[in-house]
Amino acid sequence: MAVKTSAKTEEQVYFFDKNTGEKFARLSGVIKNDISHYHLKSEMSGKTVLLSEYGIQRRFSETPDKGTGRIMGLVPRFLTLK
Repeated sequence: MAVKTSAKTEEQVYFFDKNTGEKFARLSGVIKNDISHYHLKSEMSGKTVLLSEYGIQRRFSETPDKGTGRIMGLVPRFLTLK
């Protein structure tokens, strides 16, 4: 059984993809098998995805990521190559 919930306008939540930095807005929620799932809509492409809370934690962050930490993490690897 699925129970649908909706996000109120004052509770609008945005998530940012950890890999691309793409912004997603939370539209509504659904509870399936006692697990909360949420519909997220991309601000850039307009595509909608349905993910569980765990899936959102793995794929998204609540703040935009500049990506400089990942680039700086690769620099030492290139310095050790011979």
